[in-house]
Amino acid sequence: EFGQMVRGNYWLNMLRYLADRDIDFAYWPLNGLKYSEGYFTNSGVFHEFDHPRWEDEQFGLLLSDSWSVRHTWKLLDIQALMDSPVKWTPEDYPCERQQLGSACGY
Repeated sequence: EFGQMVRGNYWLNMLRYLADRDIDFAYWPLNGLKYSEGYFTNSGVFHEFDHPRWEDEQFGLLLSDSWSVRHTWKLLDIQALMDSPVKWTPEDYPCERQQLGSACGY
């Protein structure tokens, strides 16, 4: 399991590792919402909500409308890893900034 909120060093190094070794992977989650019964504090204590609720899934590939892509750069990077053998490199930035603007990341 791996994920990142920005296309930074962790993300690029993880994808480089997967690409260099042509490793199969699964990215979870797709959904934009998650069912939550509570949360963990920084000290590891679980606090239960009075009533379970649906919350934003920040690592989901889709937004809460289950249609819109949350981070275009993430989806494009993951798709580039699907070729076998993998041809992805960190220098191959698959995002068209003219079309997608800031959704491309940095």
